Amino acid sequence: MRLVILGAEPIDDMQALVEQWFSSIPDKSLEMPESRFLPYNIQHLDEWIEIVPKKQARLLLLSFPVPSAILTLQTNVSSN
Repeated sequence: MRLVILGAEPIDDMQALVEQWFSSIPDKSLEMPESRFLPYNIQHLDEWIEIVPKKQARLLLLSFPVPSAILTLQTNVSSN
């Protein structure tokens, strides 16, 4: 099991919060299911896209299509 946190607080304070809120969650050592889904076909790779911004901005949003994990989650929950 993995947990990543990010904060401006001192590391000792963040560790205490993590232990307080997450220590009761059991580590079931489940393996991640392997996904055979590829979001892009081979013809989509190695493409160059040029974009001319309409105004200066400091925000970049990238979206990647991923398959829904609802069925996987429901299977893991019901099998325990």
